[in-house]
Amino acid sequence: MGFFIVGENRNTIRKKIVATRYLPFVESLEDLSLGEKTPGRYFGQIKHINETGLCFSDGKNFLTVNTENLNCYELKIDNLSKKKNLYKLEKFRWKDVMACNNNANVFITGSFKKNDDKISVDSEYGIPLILVFFEGDKKDFWKKILKVSVERPRTMNPFSIFSVLTGFFAMLIFTGFIFTKDYDSSLNYTVFTALFFPLLEFLPPGLFGIFLYKYYVKKGYQFLNYSRYIEDQVFGVSVNHRTSIMCDSNVYEIRSVEKPLSQVLYPPYQKLCMEKKDWFSCGMRIPGKELGEPSDIFFESFSLPASPDYLIQRSRTYYHMCVVLAFGFNLIGSIMNMYILVKILTLLLQ
Repeated sequence: MGFFIVGENRNTIRKKIVATRYLPFVESLEDLSLGEKTPGRYFGQIKHINETGLCFSDGKNFLTVNTENLNCYELKIDNLSKKKNLYKLEKFRWKDVMACNNNANVFITGSFKKNDDKISVDSEYGIPLILVFFEGDKKDFWKKILKVSVERPRTMNPFSIFSVLTGFFAMLIFTGFIFTKDYDSSLNYTVFTALFFPLLEFLPPGLFGIFLYKYYVKKGYQFLNYSRYIEDQVFGVSVNHRTSIMCDSNVYEIRSVEKPLSQVLYPPYQKLCMEKKDWFSCGMRIPGKELGEPSDIFFESFSLPASPDYLIQRSRTYYHMCVVLAFGFNLIGSIMNMYILVKILTLLLQ
């Protein structure tokens, strides 16, 4: 279960950033209104960092950060992933942030306030205070954030060793208790065999259950990540009117079309959308013309082979089916090995 917890944690972090897409951009800290709180998004380049805040590369503006409410992350390439160009978000503590290199790019969301020469940012009005350090052009930031969602949580994670050791010692105590009682010898050896239950799945014939488990987990997360990707792309769009107002007052629209107007995002299993033959395209509304490229870098133009709601729902259904099959095959394989070992021990004791 550890990789589900790790995966959901990554998903929660990503959704916090996605939820800021409707905040206005703060183009320059100098343009902030004096004494007023301004919720927004800001891209900057760091000159240096100290205990209280950030100094940007222009050398004029120093931003004081409330480190108590801070959510600080680093967006970087996941070198452990088998797929290329996948990214991960690693959480930072402020003392680790101060060790970051100068000239690092940073994305900040929060409530900005300017008092005389002092500019501060904090989390207010339900707007989280988020800092994300990243490399590259800010135009690619949104695409990289979305690519965090396509990472499949791995079987081995920080919870794995803890879970195995906890289960082993729990069974060890239970086994010791059973052996102190006057039970049938076959029961004693059955319990002793169960002590090594976490290792049974790596032995044949149950080993085939592991292969099927990994196959269906991989397939399941392909469906889940596809649904998350579409959810992020259409986040905040009205379900009824299929429109959304971007921070620059332009309209982002999802429209039913006869043929795709931009790049098509197909689901992992294309039969998933064979029942639906309607094309949907997303982009910025341009009066009298087709949908165009959005003016906000946190929005993209793309096309879908069916409605977003339908694709998200069906992808989630396939995901749950794959998860059930994965754990089912894994459990069946382990039970088969347990049964075989118990039979062997019983024959040896007779």
